[in-house]
Amino acid sequence: MHVTYIVRSFTYGDYSELGYTRSLDSGSTWEKPLILAQSTTAPGVDQIASFVFGNDEIHLTYDTPERMHQWSEDGGTTWHAPEEIVNGVNLGAAFGGENKLVKDSAGVLHVVYAWAEGVYHATWNGPGGVTQSPLIYVNLIHTGKHWFYVRGMI
Repeated sequence: MHVTYIVRSFTYGDYSELGYTRSLDSGSTWEKPLILAQSTTAPGVDQIASFVFGNDEIHLTYDTPERMHQWSEDGGTTWHAPEEIVNGVNLGAAFGGENKLVKDSAGVLHVVYAWAEGVYHATWNGPGGVTQSPLIYVNLIHTGKHWFYVRGMI
């Protein structure tokens, strides 16, 4: 079992962290939590989403407010350093909700995320997102002054 959580200070922006813990015995005992991300600026760590592929591959997406991706390939024992989901593109905080990941039959990771201007899609070729494809804007009927939210992927 894998659990991710966010700790936030009562005072907005003072402190937040993203933590991870796991149980290898169906919840009878839990490992000491790992702190994967911290922030002392507003809005802090937020919009966490967890994705598990197979027995050992775990992916997390979250905002700091940069949109980040972090992963483990050994069931949560070790974690790769976080990467920005969209390098060099300033999307701002994820007011559009969590960043959603799915893996296709070829093993390519896809992320769909929303921002004030619409919904976007990017892919990675290889485990953990080593090579990122160009950003693709998903053209929708309603654009402009709306909030877009991504709720799921199949």
